[in-house]
Amino acid sequence: MRDMWRYIHARTVVRVAARITGPVADRTADVQRYLRRTIESRGGTFAILQVGAYDGVSNDAVHNLLETYPQIRAVLLEPQPGPFAALQKRWKESPTVVPIRAALSDSTGERPLYVIADAFKHTHPYPD
Repeated sequence: MRDMWRYIHARTVVRVAARITGPVADRTADVQRYLRRTIESRGGTFAILQVGAYDGVSNDAVHNLLETYPQIRAVLLEPQPGPFAALQKRWKESPTVVPIRAALSDSTGERPLYVIADAFKHTHPYPD
């Protein structure tokens, strides 16, 4: 019953927040501009920790940066097995990019990973 409450509460929060704040703006271009300026101001020496890297390409704000600046070191975290396999395959030849199948937490141990159910994926802009 407690898990059901969390699900209903989370759905309610998402629906109400969307009505109050409107759609979330895509800031990918802003993030990329900021990171490019920062990387170039440091002479190309830079490191990235990406939490939730997914497959390393889809909706990924740092993918192009890692392609453009191969000297950047990056640790890419992704807990889902399917997307992690694609991420690993994508960066297998890169000595500076390290994919890790893990999630970030304030303590060690296992946690449930909640994903959008297949029946509801059509309602979400980034369903996977």
